[in-house]
Amino acid sequence: MFYNPTKMFETQIRCHPTPEHPKFEEYQFCLLRIWLFARDAKSAAAKAAELAKHLPYTLGPGKSFPIIEDENLTPGQAKCVEMTQIIGVNFGLHYWPKGTDEKAVFGDWPYLLPPLSLT
Repeated sequence: MFYNPTKMFETQIRCHPTPEHPKFEEYQFCLLRIWLFARDAKSAAAKAAELAKHLPYTLGPGKSFPIIEDENLTPGQAKCVEMTQIIGVNFGLHYWPKGTDEKAVFGDWPYLLPPLSLT
């Protein structure tokens, strides 16, 4: 019998667009969300960081946690989970326009989860 001990995780990374980003003049900061399969939160964060380092962002702190499919997911979250199950990885980006106060939005983010060193 084949046993695959991986499960789905979501890694969230605070980031800032670099000048190479097409919306550099419009975005102040972003929250990059990456869903993927891994053995644990640490390896999920490492995989997500490896993917994210190829994108036009300066990466900040992140957090990673398992996705429990029977949780009360919003329709958008459920769609992200579904797409990750199909293709193995999925990306989402939330962004805030220039002039937005990052501290006012994120506060002491990542809250209760310890931040991961992604750089």
